Amino acid sequence: MQTFFIILLLIWLGGYLLFKYILPWLLLHFVKKMTNNQNYKKTDNNTKTEGTITVDYIPEKENLKKKKNIDKGEYIDFEEIKS
Repeated sequence: MQTFFIILLLIWLGGYLLFKYILPWLLLHFVKKMTNNQNYKKTDNNTKTEGTITVDYIPEKENLKKKKNIDKGEYIDFEEIKS
């Protein structure tokens, strides 16, 4: 019975230390790491001068011609029937 209380006390003490000291330190470390990562990304985007335009994708001319030749179907005029 005495060993049970000692084990229970050690588990409680370990949980207390975990939530009181270790978990907040880990969260603070994680938040600092993420903010440093965000600051690095922000400085990376500032290398462009204002007013410049960048194009990531330029479509091929063949694809544009194919899209224009697609048959759009037949137009069917309809009358609305009111009941």
